[in-house]
Amino acid sequence: MPPKYNQHFRAEWESMTDFKEWLQPVESDTTKAYCKYCKSQIVAKYYCLKQHALSSKHLKSMEPLKGQKKNGISKKNTIFQTPCIIKNILAPHFYQELVDDIGDQEYSILIDESTDVSVSKLLGVTVRYYSLSLKKIVSTFLGLVELEDGTANGIVNGLKLLLSGLNLNIKNIIGIGTDNATVMTGTTNGVHQLLKTITGKDNLVLVRCVCHSLQLAMSHASDQTLPRNIDFLIRETYNWFSHSSKRQLYYKELYKTMNCGSEPLKIPRLCNTRWISIEPAVVRILDQWEELKLLFQVARSSEQCYMAEMLYNMYNDPVNHLYLIYIKPIVQEVQKVNKLFESNDVHKFYPQTCNRITIGLPTNFAVLRKMAMFSVQETLKVVKPPIVEIAQEFNIDATGIDKLIITQWRNIVFIKWHCTSSTAKFWCEELATFAITVLTLLPHSNADIERVFSQVNLVKTKLRNSLSISTLNAILYVRFGLKRVNKYCHSTRSLTKS
Repeated sequence: MPPKYNQHFRAEWESMTDFKEWLQPVESDTTKAYCKYCKSQIVAKYYCLKQHALSSKHLKSMEPLKGQKKNGISKKNTIFQTPCIIKNILAPHFYQELVDDIGDQEYSILIDESTDVSVSKLLGVTVRYYSLSLKKIVSTFLGLVELEDGTANGIVNGLKLLLSGLNLNIKNIIGIGTDNATVMTGTTNGVHQLLKTITGKDNLVLVRCVCHSLQLAMSHASDQTLPRNIDFLIRETYNWFSHSSKRQLYYKELYKTMNCGSEPLKIPRLCNTRWISIEPAVVRILDQWEELKLLFQVARSSEQCYMAEMLYNMYNDPVNHLYLIYIKPIVQEVQKVNKLFESNDVHKFYPQTCNRITIGLPTNFAVLRKMAMFSVQETLKVVKPPIVEIAQEFNIDATGIDKLIITQWRNIVFIKWHCTSSTAKFWCEELATFAITVLTLLPHSNADIERVFSQVNLVKTKLRNSLSISTLNAILYVRFGLKRVNKYCHSTRSLTKS
């Protein structure tokens, strides 16, 4: 009689789809296999393993463990993969692409400093330049630098560190855009003055943010001309509802009763900073004036509340209503700025606003006036000043201007233009390039740098307050790089193939 053959456990069974999740060898007996779900031993034969996998006992044991499977997630997708891809692949790609696109041409910068959630003082920088690859003016994120202090020297040193790290020549800066802070615009030791010394450009253009100037003008005018109780009225109306669901529900029912079932819009919060508009609060309070007056009339008796008594008296005063009606169109027109109202002479409001706007206007009017030379009307005049005049405002040596540009400037009037509204069709190429250099690269608002800090606040939150400056920079390079080329995150594979 031939000897009986004993099947031994095979290691390849552990990698088979039907067995790999539950099959294990039995170290003490190679003729047995172990099911970790059923916690039982099986004869180490392929047929027996298949039968066990289909048995009711095995299927019942697997049922509560189905939700604990890995759902097909690849082992290579670890928690560290995404940060590594961002820092080591995507960010360097967009970073180098930006530096190569800027090259040795002239550019403008917009700078601002802020403190993030981890109390780190950051200098944000955006760059404005003409992209030869995209054929358009680009304003995009350049970098973040952690500052030791917020002085002018500290800001300039941080800027020099950033530009040297990017291999960008600081002397190619033709203009800077800032807010109206003294540290930025100071004529003795401000950032602008220090950069003029470093770059050797006495005519380095400083453009103060128009939005900040208008907001400061409105805020100053309201301080000097409007009564302070208006600010109190708006703040305390919001505070009345802010921490009481009972008061909100009662007002909602009152409003629905007075307005055929329609529900009221919430009164927005008035921010402590002057940069935020009070326009939404003014509009909604005016829209709900009678309903709010009735609410506080009832609340002063039902709640025996002195604040309700004060608010009712203010809502019952037609002068307060008149003030809000008067300022409503103004705050809507002038960037919806935040105001604090403190005096009584409303007639001085307009003059005060105009005076403050005048103070905030750029001081280098000569440059701005000469920019009008590049308008179509001025360009097509027979008698016009030579192009070297505006070139000198940007420290461009007249001898360094291509003779072809001077010829095009002088002879452009003799060409019969069928379309003067299209920039691409109107300008000659060399003359257009020169105009771009001295005209369109100058900043006109600090909005781009404000967007950078908005992204910083979205990325570096309270839960991610230890995020390093290098990781933060990498994330912003990717976000703004994708925006610059009009791509989305799912397109990054094709962007980085090369």
